[in-house]
Amino acid sequence: MKSILRGLLAVLLLSGASVPAMAAAGNDLNTLFAKHWQISKEFTLAVAEAMPAEYYNFKPNPEEMSFGELMSHIARSNSEAFADVANIEPLPVPSGYDKRQSSSFSTIPLTGVPGSLLR
Repeated sequence: MKSILRGLLAVLLLSGASVPAMAAAGNDLNTLFAKHWQISKEFTLAVAEAMPAEYYNFKPNPEEMSFGELMSHIARSNSEAFADVANIEPLPVPSGYDKRQSSSFSTIPLTGVPGSLLR
């Protein structure tokens, strides 16, 4: 379990290195937002996929969220933020936190999204 968490932390640290490079490229805000959103999506889905299903209930301590709860929290926050920007409704929240339900909450429909956000 410790090695899984170390690997996930390494991926997190490496993915953060690309953000300053994008900002230095002088891209417009919409392009930066879309790139950041895609990188964040790919990273989060990779972390969720890397975690074995039997550890989705893992909590580092009783006061913390389980891994499945954390994945759902991230998806819900992203869904709400994207819905605000795109002026659409957020996705419905799944009823549980297992791997199957968490992975079903990983896509945001692009219907009604302003074209400028999709460049």
